Amino acid sequence: MRHEATDIEKELIDELNNKIRGEFCLIRVTQTMLEKCIIDANRNFSRILKAGGFFDYSEAADGEISSKNVEILAESGWTTRETSFYRPKAKPEKAGDPRFWPSRFGELVEQEELIYITVVRHSLFIIPLRKGLVYSREVQERFDAEHQVEIRIGEVVSKLKELQGKWVKSCSPLTANAKDVGDTLEAQFNLPINNLGTADYHGVELKAKRKKSKTADTLFSQVPNPKISPKMTARDIILAYGYESTHPKREGYKDLFVTVSAKPNPQGLYLSVNYNEETVDLKCTGRPELGPDGHLVAAWDFDLLESRLSEKHPTTAWIIADEKVISNEIHFKFETLEVSQKPVFSQFLFLIERGLIAFDWRGGYHPTDSGRVDKGHAFRLKSARNRCLLFGDLRPIDLTS
Repeated sequence: MRHEATDIEKELIDELNNKIRGEFCLIRVTQTMLEKCIIDANRNFSRILKAGGFFDYSEAADGEISSKNVEILAESGWTTRETSFYRPKAKPEKAGDPRFWPSRFGELVEQEELIYITVVRHSLFIIPLRKGLVYSREVQERFDAEHQVEIRIGEVVSKLKELQGKWVKSCSPLTANAKDVGDTLEAQFNLPINNLGTADYHGVELKAKRKKSKTADTLFSQVPNPKISPKMTARDIILAYGYESTHPKREGYKDLFVTVSAKPNPQGLYLSVNYNEETVDLKCTGRPELGPDGHLVAAWDFDLLESRLSEKHPTTAWIIADEKVISNEIHFKFETLEVSQKPVFSQFLFLIERGLIAFDWRGGYHPTDSGRVDKGHAFRLKSARNRCLLFGDLRPIDLTS
């Protein structure tokens, strides 16, 4: 069960994610749970337990109860409670719904309270979202994340120090393009221009931006999964939901250069996280000629998105560059560096729900021939100030010493 988090709860979730840096789920405690001493284990909860090596409901026999210790944070500190994990006996040929309940849980939580659940080093932790608990010494001592710079970051730092104070000619010196600063930096590392799904430099993703840039951070490119999408391809989606192109070289095309987030855009498109089906859904409303309000257009499955996010951002170097025209040619000077570690997929989903991660469609197709333009359809994080929400605290590295 999941209910919309309040602003205060969102702040507390962000604080815990910054410290723990692990997968998590949220459950709102209800009166029914407290009265019946039962909590339904939703798919996200079950997934986190299995991935963390704590408990696998798929291997549980109906009617058998497994008891395991769980750490719960209370006002008096951490307390260990024996917790039942089980599937009750159900109808023949139908598995019972997974459930769990910590012993005397009602003594530690309150009705309508949101609880944060995570698995760290094969142990399950439950933290009620209260300021006094989240900001407590117990959380700090148990989970304080160590942001260690991986060995390849040292090589990135050394190269950037070599470039300190130098104006480097742009890879496109006569025409300014948004991607030029990144392509120019990668050339300094002898990297070919690429759209690989993995990190650029030996496991380090290089992200360079102009100092004055206010564009969203591209996280990774990924079209929806055709196996679970009514509209199977990007072409299908753009031709159905796009608009007549106004580009002088694309007469007769349908274009779709739009941002899709948690709220419907002018095309009626929006994103919705479906925890039951473990998908991020692209939906549409206000377009009766295409389907009923809220109809499904396409979807991405959790497994693919989690894999793409972790592959692209095991460690990320965020670099800011100044820009200057010298002798009628564009040059860049790489000035600052911050490093982030692996993002948390649960938080990726949470930020989609909050409208802070969006998906950009950037392409067009001709309806009757093979003409197409593809600028890269990608998930993006709105504003550099939101990086810490997905990646935790970024570590600044001095390039002058």
